[in-house]
Amino acid sequence: MKLAVRIPDYARGYKLVSVGNEAEYREEKGYAVLMLREAAKLTVSFDAPARFIRANPNVRADCGKVAVTKGPLVYCLEEIDNGKNLSEIYVDTKQKIEETDSELFGGITELAFKGKRIDEAAWGNGELYGEYPLSLKDVSLKAVPYAYWNNRGMGEMSVWMKELI
Repeated sequence: MKLAVRIPDYARGYKLVSVGNEAEYREEKGYAVLMLREAAKLTVSFDAPARFIRANPNVRADCGKVAVTKGPLVYCLEEIDNGKNLSEIYVDTKQKIEETDSELFGGITELAFKGKRIDEAAWGNGELYGEYPLSLKDVSLKAVPYAYWNNRGMGEMSVWMKELI
């Protein structure tokens, strides 16, 4: 029997195991295609590490920005964890994203990484325009799955962050 098993684009270290041995397959249009000659139990395994992704540059609202995903889940920053004015956030995508098990929402994986935030210290209260140089300060950021946002009180949320280059 010819069998095609989907290989998700987020899968790393993809393996198929049959009868205790790694099964040989060929990749074809996003699938692992293999031949099974007998009734067999097939085990699929792979890693799905958290990663930064970019939108196509033609998606104008997200051009030059990144989002964080883990497997099929999109993550977001929430005001409750990261403070107000999330549009001030910049991230360096070369860093490792830390994954932590959390009891939030009955059990999720929280993501943590470092970022920079625009420092508003030079700006006067209510001042809309000025010639102040861009100044960034270091911040620690926490992201939760997008599906769970706004379950811990009212607040701002952001999926897309500016990328530091």
